[in-house]
Amino acid sequence: PDPDNTAPPSRSKQLIDKLAAMVNVGPVGLDPQQDAIISDELDRATGIITRRLERRKQVYTVASGPGGGEYAHFGNAFVETVRTARPELGIRHVQTQGSVENARLLAGGGADYAIVQAAVAAQALAGQGPFAQGGPLTTLRALGSLFPEAVHVVVPPDSPIKAVDDLRGKRVDIGAPQSGTRASALAVLAAHGVAVADLREASQGPTERAVRRLVAGQLDALFVTIAPPAHSL
Repeated sequence: PDPDNTAPPSRSKQLIDKLAAMVNVGPVGLDPQQDAIISDELDRATGIITRRLERRKQVYTVASGPGGGEYAHFGNAFVETVRTARPELGIRHVQTQGSVENARLLAGGGADYAIVQAAVAAQALAGQGPFAQGGPLTTLRALGSLFPEAVHVVVPPDSPIKAVDDLRGKRVDIGAPQSGTRASALAVLAAHGVAVADLREASQGPTERAVRRLVAGQLDALFVTIAPPAHSL
């Protein structure tokens, strides 16, 4: 037994101490790539922890999509409608990268409800596409169909790009890593025999940033799976 009769540190404290050792690397500090990786993982972990703690308080979490996007617009409207109709219910809205992240949040208990692109939901249930490595998410269930979405390939009005095959050697935004847009973009490119490596640039930003880059002449095209009225377009 410990001579000062103190309890051993909790598992949470042990993990925090381990993390502190990773980031406290002396005067040199972390290089930018290491810092980006750790920051990204910490941000994701913080969000998941918050959502799971809220669930213990009987607060229902609704996951939507990136800020400014159609999923986030819908999520805001949905949550406000529920709060007005049923003020006794605890409900919160969280923004995410999109459908792939949302499916994983549902399966992992990080969200109670989420908007998931239909094709992504099918891939999740079958363990295909972005879910091939982790296996099928067999606990997912659909409550209803909300609205149809089309896969858009957007180019400037004077662009010479007329077909998917014309994207070879071009600067293209294919959507955030855990978004439905990215899943759609990879499927469309593969169907036309175009690999990501065939693109001059394959950026992975939110739609709003990709649109700004397209207008500024920094991109040649962008993918977005979106429902009308498609405010970002």
